[in-house]
Amino acid sequence: MNRPSSANAQSYAHQQVVAPGTYAPPSGPPPGWQGSATPTGPNAGQWQPPPGPPPGWQQQHQQYAQPAALSPDLRPQPLPSANKLDLPPAYSVLPFDDIDFSKDNVEPMLLLDTTGSMQLPASPHSAITRLELVQRSIGLIVKEMAEADAQAENEQGSDDEGGGLRTVTFSGGKAVDLGDLNPGNLKTKFDRIEWEGSTLIVPGFSKIQDVYEDEFGHLAKTAQPKMVCLIITDGEALDINDLAVSILTMDVTNIYLVFALIGYGQEYDAALHSLQEIGKLNDHIRVIEMHMGTQPSEVADACLRMVR
Repeated sequence: MNRPSSANAQSYAHQQVVAPGTYAPPSGPPPGWQGSATPTGPNAGQWQPPPGPPPGWQQQHQQYAQPAALSPDLRPQPLPSANKLDLPPAYSVLPFDDIDFSKDNVEPMLLLDTTGSMQLPASPHSAITRLELVQRSIGLIVKEMAEADAQAENEQGSDDEGGGLRTVTFSGGKAVDLGDLNPGNLKTKFDRIEWEGSTLIVPGFSKIQDVYEDEFGHLAKTAQPKMVCLIITDGEALDINDLAVSILTMDVTNIYLVFALIGYGQEYDAALHSLQEIGKLNDHIRVIEMHMGTQPSEVADACLRMVR
């Protein structure tokens, strides 16, 4: 049987290597095969692939038999963990590395913005206001936490309600301790809130630290629970620089701060920038972006991921 010229055969066979050191016959004729077809027999006029590699193929392709090891930079890398995939901002925030919720004693608390802007829509053209979004979100949070408050038996709350989400509000330079929020008293306590005033957060931040100290200050530092403070707000605090100073000068051994930012617009953008800068102060701070969020379940779920 006639074959393509030696040069063409070697070149074409080289293109048919399908695995290192493995030869595969060509799947079709090389250029210029006419005239090398089978002259007689049932396959007359048809090109037939060579029965094996051309002479010298093995030596020519010796280098492919044992491929060199890939350098570390070229080796296949493992897929990123789920926490680092391209998730929506609210769900891409990583939990605190040094809290093991299955073992550690954790005390969630809430610092709530009750300023006048919370009466604005949660997003453009939204029928739900920010305070309605917050109330429904907190309702889901306290329902989930109602039976999981690790300190319920030891708390010395002012209203003796036996556990829940200890809450302090801030607005207009004032801070109010609402006591423990739970499914049984949430509506009543929210109805008493006056949603007005400017965004001054430091009084509330100081107040919630005092509440924590009153409840657990009598314990040794190593025996105190880790306080995870959820801070729900919708705008940049006028005293944001004072807050940064407070965080820099406080003992954050057992204190973790989670800012959940709701709303939209220029105030939202300014607040996000400021909070992200504060988040660089230490690893006990997280910022959850709920830009134009209107679903209470999403807000609640994003917050609960950080406290349980």
